[in-house]
Amino acid sequence: MKKLILLSLAIICSVLMLSNYTIAQDNNATTPDSTIIVINGDSFSIVLESNKTTGFSWQLGSNSDSNIVHLLSTDYIAPSTDMQGQGGKEVWTFKTESPGTATIILQYLRPWEKDTPPAQIKRYDIVVR
Repeated sequence: MKKLILLSLAIICSVLMLSNYTIAQDNNATTPDSTIIVINGDSFSIVLESNKTTGFSWQLGSNSDSNIVHLLSTDYIAPSTDMQGQGGKEVWTFKTESPGTATIILQYLRPWEKDTPPAQIKRYDIVVR
């Protein structure tokens, strides 16, 4: 009976620990403040809501280890509507270089407003296996 209870507790703890992890599905990640697990040698994208008509755009705040993960490209995908002021998406594509962990921080800001804090900050912890 004690073994069954201990096994149940171990399973519950494992599920709770893994609930903050995201495996990059279809190589796209959209959930910030979680851990993204990627296979070494693969690329993955972070997709963020963005509205360039406001002057805001996402900027790389930091990448803790570019030897593990480095930026390949950024693209803006305009909205599929002709309505003025509609937001689109920014796609940040990264390539994994070696196993390990890295943290990517992206900041939503107006580049010319030097003394203004970012309107949003998104953090992504990356585990490369």
